[in-house]
Amino acid sequence: KNASISLLFGSILALPVAAASDPVSELDLSPKLRADVLRAEAEDFVPALQEKAEKPALTGNVQIGASQSFGNSNVTQASVNSKAAYQFDKASRLKGTFSWLYSEEKDSTTKLKTINQRRTSGSLQYDRRFSERMYYYARVDATGDLTQRLTLRVVPSIGLGYQIQDTDVVKWAAEAGVAYTYEDFKGRSPDESAALRFATDYHRVLSETMNYDFTVEWLPGLESSDDQLVFMTNQLSFKLGKGMVAAARWEMDYDNTPPAGLERTDHRVMLSLGFDF
Repeated sequence: KNASISLLFGSILALPVAAASDPVSELDLSPKLRADVLRAEAEDFVPALQEKAEKPALTGNVQIGASQSFGNSNVTQASVNSKAAYQFDKASRLKGTFSWLYSEEKDSTTKLKTINQRRTSGSLQYDRRFSERMYYYARVDATGDLTQRLTLRVVPSIGLGYQIQDTDVVKWAAEAGVAYTYEDFKGRSPDESAALRFATDYHRVLSETMNYDFTVEWLPGLESSDDQLVFMTNQLSFKLGKGMVAAARWEMDYDNTPPAGLERTDHRVMLSLGFDF
């Protein structure tokens, strides 16, 4: 009798330990019940994997170009173009751009250097989707350009955007809103005015190794029809492998009311090497 009682108590005490170690393998479950338990555990694990895969991601690229000439002319040129986007979640995104262009020439006789061009520009934009395709945005652009005698141009803007296409091959968005422009040109008083803003951003995968990007931004003035600003970029990029990219880029600026003696349109063509991240 005492042996039976000891065996009973020993079994009761051992049961929680066996259940805690592996309920599926230690308990006497039927094959069907065991399969149901394993399936339930897998279904609980899959959403956790999906949530982990949707964590914020940083993407972008950096491209650097440079050239040097010797002999009858001694000209140094350098350029940097970069863009990045940080995806907070499916609805929110922060993206930015930065570009820098520099050129100087050294006189072969006097050895004096003259800066021909020094241009710096950048933008920062936050957008948030409130439907499958619609989003609102807040943005600010800043530019300085030596050849345009532009000490500083700042353009904050807000508006709405529409995602026309969003596939692995084509990403195309259009935006419209209102903006405020501040321009400080060397030799004349700073100018401030309100404007509308219309823009589009188009990206297309042409092949496994080649992409095309196009952006255009138009700022028509609200106070005067003579105030017109247009900024456009076209870029072909070629994947070289291991994240390396070669790019050919053409930029165009249009200012309907430039300082006296300057052209309304500026063109810049750049060849560069860089990497994606």
